Amino acid sequence: MRSLGNKRGSIAEFAVIVPLVISATIVVMQLMLLITQRSQNHAMADRIAFLAATAGMSVAAMEADQIRMMHPAISTILVSEELGRVKVVLNAEANLFLPIAPVKYQISATAIKEP
Repeated sequence: MRSLGNKRGSIAEFAVIVPLVISATIVVMQLMLLITQRSQNHAMADRIAFLAATAGMSVAAMEADQIRMMHPAISTILVSEELGRVKVVLNAEANLFLPIAPVKYQISATAIKEP
């Protein structure tokens, strides 16, 4: 027969471990969400830089406006050209589910201008 003390110990361990596992899972999911969002935004910055280098600044500006309208987390997209290179700077904010301040980050992409 099992004693009552062992059951209480198991219940106490369960009451401590389960919230820790759930908290760790939520934190890992938030980090994955942040990494995925940054990766997608980097791909968008690369696309805008490619368009600016090949199709022109006006086409890239239209694409940047369209992307900004579709993705409210992106605050600004700046496209500049100097010395045969196009540079795109994308500022965004990751709204996480955790009760912390939003994570703000900046992504830049460059491309060589086509002649």
